[in-house]
Amino acid sequence: MSGLVIGVIVSLLLLALLTIGVPVAFALGLTAMISIGIFLTTAQFGYFGNFVFNSLNNFTMLAIPIFILMGAIFGQSQASRDLLEAAHVWIGRLRGGLAMSSVVACSLFAALTGSSPATSAAIGKIAIPEMRKRGYPNTVATGAIVAGGRWAY
Repeated sequence: MSGLVIGVIVSLLLLALLTIGVPVAFALGLTAMISIGIFLTTAQFGYFGNFVFNSLNNFTMLAIPIFILMGAIFGQSQASRDLLEAAHVWIGRLRGGLAMSSVVACSLFAALTGSSPATSAAIGKIAIPEMRKRGYPNTVATGAIVAGGRWAY
């Protein structure tokens, strides 16, 4: 069977599942499992398993759950609040000091974790409500968090 025919069959199967109301994540997963079962031979199953294992058995892939875990820990602990307070002590006396403190805290947290989403979640959970309480517009509050979290490499 040609690759074009297989692609059409898989696309039609996905569209059929989406049409009957299956949620997108389940439709994609079910389409993948059905396609693997139909189009792979028994000899290719072993290759497929090895490919999946080898692609996930990568040391750099370990960083993703660790970054997420660190963001969750910082989001639930006082560490992100302490980091924001330390930055606020340094530059809080300036006009717009809380927003600048948020950027500094995000930059420091991003340097520690290397993850922009974890930074935005951990510091934003603390800083955005505080900035809203002090009269900052929503755009400035979220912009400061996003701009500071951008410095993760």
